Amino acid sequence: MDYLKSRKPRFNKASENRYENEYWMKRLLQGKICLDELKRDLCSRIPDKDIEILSDIVLTKRLHYRNRAIGILSLYKGISQETISENLFIPRSTLFRNFKNYQIKGLNHIMPIPMNPAV
Repeated sequence: MDYLKSRKPRFNKASENRYENEYWMKRLLQGKICLDELKRDLCSRIPDKDIEILSDIVLTKRLHYRNRAIGILSLYKGISQETISENLFIPRSTLFRNFKNYQIKGLNHIMPIPMNPAV
């Protein structure tokens, strides 16, 4: 038996989970997770309206705001701060601060965008 064929890559549970989390974040950023799927996954932890707004920010706003939105959605998804900060290239302290500001003050205090634009 060939030595290389007998050696299978071995992933422990933590590395598989990390890969799945990173893949989820990439899919979110690329718009490959539909709004209904996001709502189904997160509706028990975050209001539907906030999910809609955060999803829109991920797909249409500048990088600074996209990172905030991805960070918040990912934390509610249960992804670790370490994984999120490494993938978004932001410090964990910034991620945690944005998340706490969202929890305490809402979207208006972390996303300076008009929530009800004038018609």
